[in-house]
Amino acid sequence: MLPIYFEGANSYVPRISPDIDETTYTTLGRILSHRFLMVEVFPPSLNKVFFVLLTGTENVSDPDFLEGFLDYISYYDNLRLLEILEKCNSQVSLSDKNIDSLLKFLSEFGVSKMTNANNLETILVSVAKTELWKKAVMAAEPSRKTS
Repeated sequence: MLPIYFEGANSYVPRISPDIDETTYTTLGRILSHRFLMVEVFPPSLNKVFFVLLTGTENVSDPDFLEGFLDYISYYDNLRLLEILEKCNSQVSLSDKNIDSLLKFLSEFGVSKMTNANNLETILVSVAKTELWKKAVMAAEPSRKTS
């Protein structure tokens, strides 16, 4: 069920696609809410930012988005981004290899903005909001319909 209706590497959010209709998201919402009511547990593989959306609370901080995004991407990409963020925060110059891998990674998410040490975290938060929130909102609305 995960690869068909969800996307992510370490944690998952609903996959938005024209071939998945709204009733499917409603059904998934019913399954998740039923599981929560029966055993009081959400599937641990779902991204925690998505949990917040399901509860209707939309107060998610930028650090929460960044953390959720780092969990959403692959372990390898997570390690590379953490290394690059650490270098940026400590004012260490990025190597050409770091810059190339960062540009390639960001292009996978449609980022064409020029990245530097001052705006990297802002760009990553923006990507996280799109991947974990804006896309998930489209699926979360019908998922809330449980009756």
